[in-house]
Parts: sequence; structure tokens; C-alpha cells
Amino acid sequence: FGSYKIGETKLVGDNPGITICTPQPGINVKSVFDGEVVSVFNIGDTKSVMIRHGKYFTVYSNLSSVSVSKGAEVKRNQSIGKVAVDEEDGEGGKLEFLLMNENKKLNPEQWLNK
Repeated sequence: FGSYKIGETKLVGDNPGITICTPQPGINVKSVFDGEVVSVFNIGDTKSVMIRHGKYFTVYSNLSSVSVSKGAEVKRNQSIGKVAVDEEDGEGGKLEFLLMNENKKLNPEQWLNK
């Protein structure tokens, strides 16, 4: 989360969320709060889900499949999809997770149980 140096360059990038690595792809991804699915969309070859939780939003990206649709009500810990393969190592899974209060990015690590 936050700013990071891009490789050996002097460029700085901004990561609006966190990356959660899993031992293998295909692990269930679950909603962290009750809410409503406001968008299901593709980014390249993977899928993403955005859920509204009152004034908060969560975004789950790099999914191989999605089990919810726009407008669906979801409960905390409900499966919303499966994590896709980590393209960097080709074996594990990798989920990109964002948390926002309206349009302000929040550090998800402060909200999630380890």
C-alpha cells in the first residue's frame, strides 16, 4: 500500500491496495463485510469485483472466476470468486485488494485480521 520505487529507476508508483499471495490459485475469495456488489469487470484476462459497504468500498482483483453478479447482496465471509494464478511465479495465487472510504484510499492491512 502506498508509494513504491519502480525497479532500478527513479520513478515512484502508487499502489492503492495490497497484494495477498496464496499457496495456489483457486482459493475462495470472501467478502470482508456485508454489502452490495456494484460492479463485476475484467482487467486483462482476470476478473474483479467491487462491493459497496455503506460509505466504504472494497475491490477484489485478479480473480479467475466470480460467483456473484452486479446488484447481489453479499454477507461477510461469503465467497465471491476464486483467486487467479500469480503470473510472476506461475504456481501460487495472487489477489489484489483495495479498501476505500468513498474516494479516499485506506490501508487494508489496518482493517484485516492476519
